[in-house]
Amino acid sequence: MEQSSTGAGGYYWLRSPYYDDNGQRILYINGTGDVLNYSKVDTKNSLGAELNNIGFVPALCLEQATPSYTVTFDTDTANGGSAVASQTVEYYQTATEPTQPTRTGYTFGGWYSNSGCTTSFDFSKPITSNTTVYAKWTVNVGIHISFTAVSTSGDISVTDSVSGGKATYTAPTGYSQYSWSLDGTQITSTTTSSNSYVSGTNGNVLTITLSSLANGSHDVYVEVKDSNGNYSSWSGQYTKN
Repeated sequence: MEQSSTGAGGYYWLRSPYYDDNGQRILYINGTGDVLNYSKVDTKNSLGAELNNIGFVPALCLEQATPSYTVTFDTDTANGGSAVASQTVEYYQTATEPTQPTRTGYTFGGWYSNSGCTTSFDFSKPITSNTTVYAKWTVNVGIHISFTAVSTSGDISVTDSVSGGKATYTAPTGYSQYSWSLDGTQITSTTTSSNSYVSGTNGNVLTITLSSLANGSHDVYVEVKDSNGNYSSWSGQYTKN
């Protein structure tokens, strides 16, 4: 029978599942009536003298679920870290180390148990409470991406900004249709090439992942259509360094 010390008062709790002769799940308590642990149902075993030998008294227990906890992975998504799904882990089981996240301009440096990333997280350690695991990031020295306008023109005004390795273009709302292109290639909400995509109201926002572009000159273009069927457009030429 597998048993583990809780450390406090010399108590032990049992990890192996047991049933009584009527098929009822057993809750283990010590001789003074303190509840020590219950286990997940998966096999039927005889109690016999084994429990008596270690001083435990069995008591019948209705269905009680093994507690579980959430393990959350903090990858700093607000600043460009890719998201990692949380895990639900049963009490005293271990979390699974996820696939390494990515972040433009940074190198992943491992998983840590504190936000300052000074103590490595041990994936072999059992989980006993809700836990947050932090990704460590190291900036890639010498990498700097700029995307600077050379010229712009058109019938509408488009704003642009560069942050976190991405260039964002926002056209005015109120149009029924927006058609964006980058270097002559149409970009839509489902476009995966060049890691660029359209979002916003009716597609009024274009986002470009700058690491996917070669250095040099690039053309951004948008054509809009109003509710009366009239078209307007804007174009800009940019240089990536």
